[in-house]
Amino acid sequence: SGTGPDSCLVAAVEVSPGLALACASEAIPLLFRRNRREALALHGAAVAHLTRRFGPGSPAVLPLHRALFACYWETGELASSLVCAGWLVHAAQAGCGRLHPVTARQHQVMGAVLQRLGEATAATVQLEQARVINESAAGHWTPEVASALLDLAVAQEAAGQSEQALECAQECYAVCYHEFGEHGVETLRAGRQVAVSAERCGRFEDALAAWDTVHQALAIQTNGMEVAQSSVLRAELCRRMLSLVCFLNASDLRLQEDGLAYTSEEVLVEFHSQQSPAQWVRDRAAAAAAGDNGSLAQLRVLHAWGNRPLGQV
Repeated sequence: SGTGPDSCLVAAVEVSPGLALACASEAIPLLFRRNRREALALHGAAVAHLTRRFGPGSPAVLPLHRALFACYWETGELASSLVCAGWLVHAAQAGCGRLHPVTARQHQVMGAVLQRLGEATAATVQLEQARVINESAAGHWTPEVASALLDLAVAQEAAGQSEQALECAQECYAVCYHEFGEHGVETLRAGRQVAVSAERCGRFEDALAAWDTVHQALAIQTNGMEVAQSSVLRAELCRRMLSLVCFLNASDLRLQEDGLAYTSEEVLVEFHSQQSPAQWVRDRAAAAAAGDNGSLAQLRVLHAWGNRPLGQV
């Protein structure tokens, strides 16, 4: 049984495996912060005992692997995170089956790690597996499929597969709309990905329309998005709308200059009150190009607000 700090927990596996597993899973992150060697020893010993007790294919080890994975993921240790993600996929396949939703989730975790490592193409393989498994297990119109589709679209975009990413994002939006409604936070995130992918594909009008849809969802304050996330997304929306309109109008409005005629509050209230802020930007850009200094000042204020440093958004 040993004399280390993990000895009591490991011995308890033989008496009450469920309680011991819960204790070990909670203890690993606490030990990891204080003494990494002890945390790794506890993880390894608990996995070994559970494997001896329940066999090599038991899903009982999954919470232990998740606990250790979370430790490495939170500290940005991606190589070690990838190793743990591999353990998770293997344990889920062995304990739950290759076509189980639990296994799908572990493929999604592996995909997230690979993308952070810059292996976007490899990530798309894992995320496509997650999508297929979730769809076969529960059907197409499910939150799990929506989650996998969004991650897959982001990975495809990072891999330079913009057309596939756009199709995937549009499919994700349809599923989210069905599952969470027009103004759900998941639907909003899917709409943002449609806008991003459409712009990358050169479909600028479609991108503007998608940003309008995102704006309408953002206007509903009950969609569950955190205030900080909402502010960052609003700033991105302003930047992309301005950029797209200027590009489509082939206009150089020198938006970096100061728009002292208006305060940001005045401009933002007017901008966000629009049914179609994209059309509002179009109208102001056309007027500014024709010499209307008031419209130009409004666009400059909007540009400055949308390009603030991240900490000020």
